[in-house]
Amino acid sequence: MKRILLVKITSMGDIIQMLPALTDAAYSLPGIRFDWVVEESFKEIPRLHPSVDKIITLPYRRWKKNIKESVLSGEMTQFLKQLRSQRYDMIIDTQSNLKSAFVTRLAKGIKYGLDRQSVREYGAHFAYQKKITISRDQNHAERMRQLMATFLGYEQPKALINYGINQDHLPSVDFELPEKFIFVVPICSTVTRLWPEPFWKEVLNDLVNEGYEIVMPWWSAEEKERLLRLKMNNPLIHLIPPLNLAQKATILTKAIAAISLDTGLAHMAAALDVPNISLYGPTSAKLTGTFGNKQVHLSATGPSCSPCLRTKCSYQGQSTYKPACLETITPKHVLHSFYDLIKGL
Repeated sequence: MKRILLVKITSMGDIIQMLPALTDAAYSLPGIRFDWVVEESFKEIPRLHPSVDKIITLPYRRWKKNIKESVLSGEMTQFLKQLRSQRYDMIIDTQSNLKSAFVTRLAKGIKYGLDRQSVREYGAHFAYQKKITISRDQNHAERMRQLMATFLGYEQPKALINYGINQDHLPSVDFELPEKFIFVVPICSTVTRLWPEPFWKEVLNDLVNEGYEIVMPWWSAEEKERLLRLKMNNPLIHLIPPLNLAQKATILTKAIAAISLDTGLAHMAAALDVPNISLYGPTSAKLTGTFGNKQVHLSATGPSCSPCLRTKCSYQGQSTYKPACLETITPKHVLHSFYDLIKGL
């Protein structure tokens, strides 16, 4: 059996959407195993898949903050030593930007990746010895399934998408959860993906009035402040304590459904087969939308620049909120879609 190293460093959603491709490979090539290079903050995600053995963590975000300290501490040397500790039959860069291409180039073995027309960042293709073309005009998860099938030489399975996560192996949490709750994700690391707070308050009030309780996660102090404003001192709206990704996944499995921005936890909901409404303004539901069963994408209907696929809004027209695209998705639209989604659950 070939020894295969995957390079998929970031982001959370992209890493989660890599998992179905591994399930395809395991189905088509029984016994296949993978090692995986991933950003240290997302190391829990590859662990969720049974076909992954060694996880090589790259603390890239910490290194960026203090390169000198990272060099002097020996962390970079340790990472390089671990990366090059063995020779792989295949090193597959599934991220295809300059950062992942550089890591791929450092590893020992034959390098596989996308060609000039398909990479995310020009120049990444120079790192690969074996290259293929895959259309970028499709969902990222499907793109990864095609990439793996092509490189590993099997026909992509036509079976329903399967992220391969055994929910029985998720960690427990040491606090009680409401019996009937909606998992709501009104936070995002990118400001341009945030839905207006008054819109969220309208949705949360309606859900509570319909007899649901709300559970909301957070990471940073700024995100916690945002959630406290949305909580409005309502005892039926709960902020969960700081948890790791696997523990958040555990909570998601217990939710009736989820409502989320275009963020990593939306993809986690899809991976766990949790019914989910997700909102897309500057991003494209077609290209990076949640992928799986019972996933509803609500996309902005304007202005003409949407989806711009940018992290900074350059729209100069009139709007009540920024970004202007997300205000075209109304609370009524979200609530109507949500209640339609959960009928019969």
